[in-house]
Amino acid sequence: MLLDGIDLQEAGTAVIDDALTAPADLQADTSWRARAACRLCPPELFFPSGTTGIALERMERAKQVCRECEVRPECLRFALETRQEFGIWGGTDEKERARLRRKGRVSALVAPLPTR
Repeated sequence: MLLDGIDLQEAGTAVIDDALTAPADLQADTSWRARAACRLCPPELFFPSGTTGIALERMERAKQVCRECEVRPECLRFALETRQEFGIWGGTDEKERARLRRKGRVSALVAPLPTR
């Protein structure tokens, strides 16, 4: 299944956030973040205030950055596993991630994580 150009079958590789903040059973490699296309972008591009006007424009620009990113599948997996409620992650917004969760797509994306 494709969502905004993401092959959801391929999205099940690597990730979880900072080992200092993640529960012990969710600690995993986060090295993908160093290769993320967004790492040098302003955060407000990916976390716009509101859902109309300029916020919509920023969301679309953020998704464009994601479409060109080599670690988009890892980012999406991270967002789904950690239930990120805000912002653009892996080329998806809050509503798109919620739809994936409702449709049961998370289990297809989330495989057991290697621990440190």
